[in-house]
Amino acid sequence: MPERTSVADLARTKALPEDALRGFGVTDVHGGGVREEYLSPDGAPVRDRFRWTPGGLNSSTWEERDLPRTAYWRPFVPGLARDRGYLLLCEGESSCWTAWHHGVAAVGFPGADHIGVLGAGHLAGADVIGVIVEPDDPDTYPRGADHYRDQVLARLAQLGLPDAQRRVVVLDLTGTAADLVELHRQDPQQFPARLGTLLDDARETRPPFVQEQR
Repeated sequence: MPERTSVADLARTKALPEDALRGFGVTDVHGGGVREEYLSPDGAPVRDRFRWTPGGLNSSTWEERDLPRTAYWRPFVPGLARDRGYLLLCEGESSCWTAWHHGVAAVGFPGADHIGVLGAGHLAGADVIGVIVEPDDPDTYPRGADHYRDQVLARLAQLGLPDAQRRVVVLDLTGTAADLVELHRQDPQQFPARLGTLLDDARETRPPFVQEQR
C-alpha cells in the first residue's frame, strides 16, 4: 500500500505553499492522509473528502456521514469572481488550489461523475464561466472528455443562469498541460498570463439557456 500523504507532501507535489493549502481548509489526518473541507454556499452541512495519496485512482474517499455532497468551493470565491470577472469550473480539488493561489475564482467537481452537485450559488459573482477540459484520459473522464464537457454545459443549462450577460467558454488544455496544476508547475510566474491567453482563445459556447427561441 502506498505511503499516505500529508499536507506538506501535497504542497511539494503540487508546487504550492503548505500554508496556502491549510488556508484552503486542508488538514492532516492522524495516521496519514488529509481532510479536504467542503462547504456549501448556503452554509448547510455537507460531506468532507479524505485524500490518502497525492493522486490517481482510489486516492480519495468521502466522509462516512449521511450528508449531501457538493462542489468544491470556498467563501472567498465570489469575491475573486467579481474582481477577475470570471470563474473556472474544474475537475478535482488540486486545480482549485492552484487557481485560488493565483487569485483566480474556481469551483471543482469532485469527479467527472458528480456534475450534478454544482449549484447556482457556486457561480455567484462571475460574468464569464470558463469550463476547463483536460486532455482526454479514462482515469479523469471515464466516459470521455467530450461527454464531460457536454454534461457540464447541460448542468449549467439546468441551473438557468438568470443573468443573460453571462458568457460560457470552454478552455481545452490539450497540447498545453495535463491540468491547471501542471500549467502552474511549468512556470509559476507565467501562470496568470498563460491562463489569460487560454481565456482569450477559448471557444465560446451557446448552451440552451441562451439560445434564441425558434
